[in-house]
Amino acid sequence: MKLGNHPVADSIRDLGLSAQPIMSIYYPERAAILPSGTVIEKGVRPMEGYLGKNRKADHIVEYPA
Repeated sequence: MKLGNHPVADSIRDLGLSAQPIMSIYYPERAAILPSGTVIEKGVRPMEGYLGKNRKADHIVEYPA
């Protein structure tokens, strides 16, 4: 793992974690049969979700100086 030069990276680095993992899991797929949903709040528009299209968007992360 590469840690950058910012306060969060410093706090993770200060934990003194080993570079050698004690366990790893590969979980490529999780399938389930779920019951139909229940409306718990009215007036909420549905989430768009993945429509199978490429969409343009900007993802900006800013760290305080």
